[in-house]
Amino acid sequence: MDRSQLRQMIITYFSLEDFKDLCFELGTYGVSYDALAGDGLPPKARELILLCERAGIQPALIAACRRLRPNVQWEDEPARPATGQPSPLGPSEATPPPVVAPPGPPPSLAPTLRAADVASGETATDALDPHFTLLLRSILSGRLVPFLGADVNLLGRPTDAGWALGQHFPSTGEMATYLATRLKELGYPPPESDDLASITEHASLTLGVGSLYDELRTVLNADYPPTGLHDLLASLPGLLRERGYPSVYQIIVTSNFDDVLERAFQGHGEPCDVLTYTSREDIRGKFIHAPHGDTPRAIERPNEYDALPLDQRTIIVKIYGALNRLNPDDDSYTITEDDFIGYMSRADITSLLPATLVSRVRKSHFLFLGSSLRDWNRRVVFQRVWDEQKLQYKSWAVPFDPRISDEEFWRRRDIELIRNITLQEYVDRFAARLAALPPVGG
Repeated sequence: MDRSQLRQMIITYFSLEDFKDLCFELGTYGVSYDALAGDGLPPKARELILLCERAGIQPALIAACRRLRPNVQWEDEPARPATGQPSPLGPSEATPPPVVAPPGPPPSLAPTLRAADVASGETATDALDPHFTLLLRSILSGRLVPFLGADVNLLGRPTDAGWALGQHFPSTGEMATYLATRLKELGYPPPESDDLASITEHASLTLGVGSLYDELRTVLNADYPPTGLHDLLASLPGLLRERGYPSVYQIIVTSNFDDVLERAFQGHGEPCDVLTYTSREDIRGKFIHAPHGDTPRAIERPNEYDALPLDQRTIIVKIYGALNRLNPDDDSYTITEDDFIGYMSRADITSLLPATLVSRVRKSHFLFLGSSLRDWNRRVVFQRVWDEQKLQYKSWAVPFDPRISDEEFWRRRDIELIRNITLQEYVDRFAARLAALPPVGG
């Protein structure tokens, strides 16, 4: 593991407050959080790694990371002799350079096999065969609802690559860092935090909602390439038609503001309708239905709304709002602390959606992909929506970065956490199973 990989892992697995604890753990070596140059987690993580390199205490840094994040595989530890004692030899000039992993998820997310699987000689992917079989059956019956979280946009991004406009989509932390930097440049530095909701709240209060939306549009209004997951979902209707299966159109729910998924469908020549939650003053708290090739309209009476083509096109539901490429005035984002408080104060979100769609969703399996619940605002909203709508069908979660707190959250809702495979590997495996789907009568 090189310094760039270690930095990325620390940024991925530690919040700013957790990073302060990491520095405290290293206090006996003279490490002080306040003495590290830079503002925010990314620059301070870099300075910490460089400090430990200069002082020759990299093993102590890795050991502290392991104590605070025991479920993460910190691979670059010093080799241990057969006695089990730490090697007295530190890194030397004769030590071969570390092998840099190819682009993909961080090495800490490499799959681990369950003890029972290893004992029986079964691999991680073999253990998931029954899961993928049920998943395919759910797709063919029209009863699978993928839920795309923010981390799906990180799929396929090299571990050492940062956010690049139009190339690599920013993570939530990178978005927060970008906005915090812009606020400082404009003379309104936010309180030190890596929480996107609190930083955008500060921006909204000091610069106004319009300026905040302008900054968000700068980031979002770019042609980021679809990930393998976006392409997979967009290619599904055509694949099923090609193999002779009855037409099945998906309902896909997403918490993301971008239009990468819609552009993936466009690229595959597949029409789709989009339902977007809006916080626009004149129609706040409603969903806007944008039919394929037609004029968007507000859904005024969800129980009576019958214009959704559930059996003709895929429906994409954007539960937190979205960028509007054609008209900046129609941009709408649930992103600040006040936004989320207002969102939670409204009626049950499902009461704002057409009854025909809700009826279909309630009889479906959910597949939560890349949904991180580490932020209080998203966790509380998620808890309200999904606790009120008890899931009646087997559902699964495949986070990009599984954490203990997330595991408990999913478990309490009877949602199975897929733990022994990375999100990228899961998508690749899913794609392979779909590609191997035999034609009807074959």
